Formats: sequence, C-alpha cells, structure tokens
Amino acid sequence: MVLLLLGLLLSENQHRVYLQPLDFQDESNEDTFITGINQIESNGQHIFIVDMMDPRIIVINRDGQFIRRIGQAGHGPAELGQYAPRSIAAKSDTLWVLDFSEKSLHRFDKGKFQYRFRVHSYQLGHGSYVSPFAFNDTHILLPVYPRTGRLAALYDHKGKVEQFVGEIFPIDKEMLREIPALNDTLWAGDDSGWYCLFRYRPFIYRFDKNLKKVAAYRLSGPEIDACEYDLFEEEIPKNRSTRPEHFTDFKLHGEYLYLLCRGVLYQIDKHTGHWRNRVSFYGKGADFEETGLSPTERLNMTYMAFLDDGTMITAPPALMWNHDLWTVRLPFMK
Repeated sequence: MVLLLLGLLLSENQHRVYLQPLDFQDESNEDTFITGINQIESNGQHIFIVDMMDPRIIVINRDGQFIRRIGQAGHGPAELGQYAPRSIAAKSDTLWVLDFSEKSLHRFDKGKFQYRFRVHSYQLGHGSYVSPFAFNDTHILLPVYPRTGRLAALYDHKGKVEQFVGEIFPIDKEMLREIPALNDTLWAGDDSGWYCLFRYRPFIYRFDKNLKKVAAYRLSGPEIDACEYDLFEEEIPKNRSTRPEHFTDFKLHGEYLYLLCRGVLYQIDKHTGHWRNRVSFYGKGADFEETGLSPTERLNMTYMAFLDDGTMITAPPALMWNHDLWTVRLPFMK
C-alpha cells in the first residue's frame, strides 16, 4: 500500500506538456532575424533573446511582437564584440549585458544604454554555453574563473568589487588543473538570497542576502543523477565540442528554482532542495507532423524564461521545427 501511494504521488508530480510556437522573425524587419539562440531571459513582461552569432539582443512581448533591438558590433557605448559570447540578466526595466570580448558589463534601462564598466576573472562557461549571472537592486553577482579558488564576485552597480563568494575545495583545485569546466556555475537570486548551481554536478549552494552560505543541497532525479561525475573514474572531455550531461539553464521564479537537465524541467523547492515537479516537453499537430517527429518523442529544450503570469518560454539553441520560440503554461503554475 505504501509503495502504491508513493507511486501515485510521484505520477502526480510528473507531467507531459505540449508546446505552442511563438514566432517573432519578420521578413520585413531585419532586426528580428536571428542565427540561433544562446540565452533567453524575461523581466515578466518582455522576452530578451541573445543571438548566438550577431552582437545583439532582440526584445519581444509575450505575443511575439518586436519591441526593440539592443546592441550592435563595435567597441563604443552600447556596442558589443562581434561573434563573442554574451550573457544577460533582466529585471523590471533593467537589462545587464556581459560582453566577454570587451570584458565589460553594460547597463540598459528601458532599452537605453546607461553606462558600462570593466569586469575581471569572469567565467566564460564550457563549450558554447554562457554562465547565467544574477542581480538585485544593489548588487550584481558574476561567476568567476574557477582557478581563482572562488565561485563568484559581488559587484555594486557602478563596478566596484565588494567581495568574492564561496570557496572551491582543495581536491577540486587539483582537478581544475586538468578539467577547468568542473566548477562552471549558474546563478539565480532575488533580494532575499542567492543560489548557485554547478553545471556538471547536482549541487545547489544557497546564500543569504549577505552572501553567507546557509545550505548545500544534493539534488536527485532521473535526469539529474546523470549529471554527477565520479572524479576518479570519469573525466569531463576537454574537447569543447564534446559535452557530457549537464544543466543548461537555471532560474528563480517565485518560491521555486527551475532547472533544465537533458531537456527535462525540474521545479525545486528553494528552501529544501527537493524537487516538486518534473516536466517533459512534447509537440503535436502539423508543425511536428511535417518534420516526421513522433508524438511520443520528447523534445530537448535548452533555455527557458518565465513571464509574470507563469507562462514558460523555452527554446533549443538552433531554430527548429519551423518556429522561433515555444511556450507552455505549466499545469502546477497558479
């Protein structure tokens, strides 16, 4: 009876959802063209899409209507390095853009450039993936290069480094000489605290608003368990074109953390580290029938963002199935 009840409980927390397309590219407007997607973020109302190749961020509304383009190639104010990875963070009217080629952080308010400052020891991320960072009303938390022995640096909004966050264990320092990607991290946060997810290991560190470490969670789940590596038996490939199982995106929305692993979404209780819901994505209808995809074939989503009404925006890196982005209203969202 206990096993039956447990099985029923788990089945209620595992969901199969069907995606709907959200298109924004318009043949009459070249500012909407995109070569691929490297990151998506949202401030609750608008969606920000990082172009994989060109130095720009496309801003659309929840209906896919084009709002503006941010950034162009160059070295001046509001300009970004050509073909260089970029990472963004959005909240309310503010967008921060981390430009790796220029080693600078740019601030935009309502789409207008405000200022920029230099950053140091940033973390690029493994392969083509960027490392999401976080900010609140007073500070910005940027992942730093793991060989520094720290996990992140805390900047104020004018570019002053106030402190470094976290420590890397001595055994990891030895491993990092051979496998720099081992301590790639993804960050999320709000005014109450900060959360650090290791890209290649199922651990979340929780920090309070003063960056005091208050908890460490060991995550578990069918896909999550595949992201844990035995450092003494398995080696993360050094070839950046070959990527092992890992977490591809990490977000804080309301009282829950959300992570994508092997294309599956997990909702995590931010206070306990326990997963509450597990979501697999599927497609149906003419969009997928034309591609030959089976209705039972799970779709592998890589990036995500949430609107203020709980709608999830998601996408793979390459534009697939004849559409740009995909949306879904998760069944457990209020």
